Amino acid sequence: LNTLGIACGACGRTEDAGAAFRRALRERPAYADALCNLGIALRRLGRFDEAAGALRRAVALAPESLEARVNLGKALVEGGDPEAARASLEETVARFPASAVAHDTLGIALQAGGRLDEAIGAFRAAIAIEPRDPDARNNLGIALRLEGRDAEAAASFRDALALEPGNVLVENNLGLAL
Repeated sequence: LNTLGIACGACGRTEDAGAAFRRALRERPAYADALCNLGIALRRLGRFDEAAGALRRAVALAPESLEARVNLGKALVEGGDPEAARASLEETVARFPASAVAHDTLGIALQAGGRLDEAIGAFRAAIAIEPRDPDARNNLGIALRLEGRDAEAAASFRDALALEPGNVLVENNLGLAL
């Protein structure tokens, strides 16, 4: 059932994916992977509070699940609670200091909470770990632009485009910085 949910999600059938994950959880309520996957599906559906609940349970069952922890942070930010996201993601970064995605997602939470200097530091940490990550470079550029540092932002967007040519979102961000 968990695999069926993954397949449904890959085909864009997010509601069906959620139903499959729920069925898996009826069979095995403490199935951390199904809880994590349900949380991701609920995030995609914009049901952030439910997503956070499922992901919190997944983290409680599998504290070493980086995927559950990062998605919990994303659900909290997307649900409008950047402070809770920051706290959760700081714990994630402490547990997984070599994870670029953990640092990048922490940066997103910090930026959402208006803590731009700290967000910039988190994005730079992500880039130091994974220099070829265009998302972290784009996120760094956004934070720099929000601080009014347009020349630095443009350089970061150019770096992102060198890694992922033709990314329209990054091209748009570069245009705004210029």
